[in-house]
Amino acid sequence: MLHKIACLALALISAAVASPLAPRGFSYTGLVNRFVTPNGDGKNDTAIFQYLNPQDSAGSIRIYELGGRQVATISIETNTTFAAWNPSGYANGVYVYVIEIDQTIKSGVLVVVR
Repeated sequence: MLHKIACLALALISAAVASPLAPRGFSYTGLVNRFVTPNGDGKNDTAIFQYLNPQDSAGSIRIYELGGRQVATISIETNTTFAAWNPSGYANGVYVYVIEIDQTIKSGVLVVVR
């Protein structure tokens, strides 16, 4: 009887792990505002990166100038669903971001305009 219960418990655990409803890895859901206007008016002053992080993995977002120089690194902390970058000290222009977490790499561009 104990063996049957153990086998049933193992089968239920295996099914839960294989279920499409079980939490998956990191998923980038988007940049809230691709055009950032860091003028201090409280509107679009920061770039907001949204994501799902069900495994609570740590990662990073790196920001580059178009010339390839890295200008910022933002940590993706555990138990979070977004990260922000305030480019108030940076020049107008196009920047490339690279998000790296859980062997997932996502990239895109954002624009700083004053």
